[in-house]
Amino acid sequence: MSYRYQDLRVEKQIRLFIGIVYRITTTFPQSEQFGLTSQLRRAAVSILLNLAEGSARRSKKDFARFITISMGSLLEVNAGFEIAQDLNFVRANEAGTIYQEVTSIWKQLAALRTTQE
Repeated sequence: MSYRYQDLRVEKQIRLFIGIVYRITTTFPQSEQFGLTSQLRRAAVSILLNLAEGSARRSKKDFARFITISMGSLLEVNAGFEIAQDLNFVRANEAGTIYQEVTSIWKQLAALRTTQE
């Protein structure tokens, strides 16, 4: 059985993005385990979880609201990696990967939200 969110092209990219966030944050200092590392991982997972929850809503307006929440979590990850870069927790190429993925996912979520409004 396939659920609505699983049929979205962006869902696969978000799942890959979550893996990237987890991989990169494994290199963060141990002292950040319950700080920035945890926050970034939770925000990344929240992108997909809100998309999944919203896809089960009956109205397009509700789904659009959950897509917006997903977009907020996406920007939370983006801001967190800006902080991580300022603190020298990530290399420039890793930050570049994050920003490219954020931009791509943002565009897809924005387009999806438009279809629901």
